[in-house]
Amino acid sequence: MTFDNKDRVIGTRIMLLVATVLFITYLVLAYAAKKISFPLLGMDDGAWTAILCALYLIIIIYPSFAKYQYFFFSDNDEKLVFRYFFAGLIGGKKKAVEINKQDFYGYEYTTECLGIRKNLTLYQKIKSNVAKYPPISISAVSKKNREEMIERLDKYKQ
Repeated sequence: MTFDNKDRVIGTRIMLLVATVLFITYLVLAYAAKKISFPLLGMDDGAWTAILCALYLIIIIYPSFAKYQYFFFSDNDEKLVFRYFFAGLIGGKKKAVEINKQDFYGYEYTTECLGIRKNLTLYQKIKSNVAKYPPISISAVSKKNREEMIERLDKYKQ
């Protein structure tokens, strides 16, 4: 099984770009060009600006708050392969974890912040000890892919 969430990451970045363009367009049309006449739908320019600013901030901040990451998973060969990097406004360093299937000890799936953040912590056998990897955010992975991956990892854990 192999999957990644590049479509969701690209969609999120496009949404951020569109939200930015629309918000700037509103500001230009409402304040610089004075093309929007207020009151509009019974609200003045301050109310509209406050509402749109709050909406814009939610759209911009949510992916960072949820810790969206590009995520790739494969268990096709003799190794479990996990590749990931932060997919917010400013991209992060690319990271990868490769664990031989026979050395895979297990995983821990956790949620934080009312289920918004979803993390996967991997464990690997190293000689007589167990190594714990830092948590990987899988918040941007679809529910279907998360469930399939967990099902696969359950087959390999010891």
